[in-house]
Amino acid sequence: MVGGIGAKNVGLVFARWPDLPASAKLLLVYMAHRALDGDDHPVFYGGRQDLAVGMGRGPVTPDDEDKADAAYHAVRRAMGLLQKVGAITLIERPRRGRNAKYLLNIK
Repeated sequence: MVGGIGAKNVGLVFARWPDLPASAKLLLVYMAHRALDGDDHPVFYGGRQDLAVGMGRGPVTPDDEDKADAAYHAVRRAMGLLQKVGAITLIERPRRGRNAKYLLNIK
């Protein structure tokens, strides 16, 4: 079933993962918002630039290496926590020209 952009998914994040630290929760909310509501198993496709934007640390430009390094470090840290607690599952690794694919464990 195809649904709308993830307004319901966002509500599920707050119900299922209330105790996440703010940065990780912000990222999970962003990912849930971008996934389709009607999917039985919501999936997020996005690169690190997109994730940095979702955390309020982007867009990142190549000419500002310090900002890029800090943003991508924050993304890695938050994504690692989300994977560790089981909020997301990597189902397809990124490769040249393709973003990673994550299952959102919010239902």
